[in-house]
Amino acid sequence: ISAVLMGTAYAKSHKQEVVPLLQEFVGLQNAEVAARAYDAVKDMWPENGLPSEQSLRNAVSIAEIAPTVSMDRMVNWGLLNEVLASFKVGASR
Repeated sequence: ISAVLMGTAYAKSHKQEVVPLLQEFVGLQNAEVAARAYDAVKDMWPENGLPSEQSLRNAVSIAEIAPTVSMDRMVNWGLLNEVLASFKVGASR
């Protein structure tokens, strides 16, 4: 989890290095398209690893999970909260 959070922070602050990787990984046709894709998605990457409530609702909808199942039964933020505490990045869940 720590590595993912550090990778996200790095990706958000090193566009020039990330765009070619994004182009190759996703298979985009050129660097210009990759740069536009980067700009479109970078603000969606949560720096603290906690997805928004809307993102969670979207995932539940895509997975076709019954709306009667509570979010607390689907996710456990315990380990993420421990990592965030070690980074001193306050957790919000």
